Amino acid sequence: MLITPKAICACLAFSIGTALAAVPHSHGHHHPEPEDAATASSLPAAPGGLTKTLQDVKRPSGRGRIAWSTYWKLCWQPVAGAKYYEKRLLTSEGAPRKPARINSNCFRVEAAAGENPSSEGLPKRDLMLSMQAAQSAIQIRAVFPDGQTTAWTAEQAVGEIQP
Repeated sequence: MLITPKAICACLAFSIGTALAAVPHSHGHHHPEPEDAATASSLPAAPGGLTKTLQDVKRPSGRGRIAWSTYWKLCWQPVAGAKYYEKRLLTSEGAPRKPARINSNCFRVEAAAGENPSSEGLPKRDLMLSMQAAQSAIQIRAVFPDGQTTAWTAEQAVGEIQP
């Protein structure tokens, strides 16, 4: 994903860690907006114990070349009584209207990839991870059998493993 001046807009102003909800607006995509403070404060705490890891996978690509991928994995402590979890991907272009369902307490996504001579290793991997982290983040919340949810976690930059 390439960030262009057009994709960066003034309405993308929200603070990290704020409980968020997607709202439509005039230029065709959605940006998160803080939930009502009273509603957010009455929600159970967001999933905790967040851990982030990177996993490199290499495979031969023929003629001394390799194809490689780096996967970013986010895990959290299970929430007692949760039926499932929801994730929300936040990008420089906004957030989806509806979160995606996750049935486990981990989420994995490809954060960088390439194909090159095997002697080069994983060139530009760190640059790709930095670019991904600057452009996308994930938030997680638990959903209970009665439909109630926890608060969203703070934004977790995709590709970043520091706390």
